[in-house]
Parts: sequence; structure tokens; C-alpha cells
Amino acid sequence: MTFHDFYFSNQLDQLKIVSKKGVLIADRIQGDKQFALYRVDAFYVELIYKLANNVLTSLRPFLSMTDLDPYLKKINISDLFDN
Repeated sequence: MTFHDFYFSNQLDQLKIVSKKGVLIADRIQGDKQFALYRVDAFYVELIYKLANNVLTSLRPFLSMTDLDPYLKKINISDLFDN
């Protein structure tokens, strides 16, 4: 699956792809929203839910590593280093 193919698929197909091929990397809460970050092949997809009713409000695919910044603080990499 290429980013281009995913981007131009309809939202229902995008959700099916995330469900089948996506790997949950991290999640976070900001304000009244919950964000779930998935890796799908060579790109990322962020699912955004409204906390009050747990309804998906949007889906955002991206390629830029800069868009990962809000998640980096939550990822523990200490086990990767020898103590």
C-alpha cells in the first residue's frame, strides 16, 4: 500500500486498511481528544477521537517525521540501552 493509494481511498476503506495492516505505535490525549498513531507500511495514520463519546472525528495520514513529535515523549526507549 502506498501513501498515495491510501490518501485517495475513501475513509471507510482507509479504516479497513488501518484495521488490517496498521500497527498501533502510541496514543495520547490532548484536551477533549484522543489520538491513536498507527504505522501502515511506510507511512503513519493518526486517528482522532472525541473523548466524550469515543467517536472517530478524523483520520490523518502523513509521511513527515516531524508529525511524530507529540508522541516521542511517551515512547520509552530505555530498554534499548545496556545499563
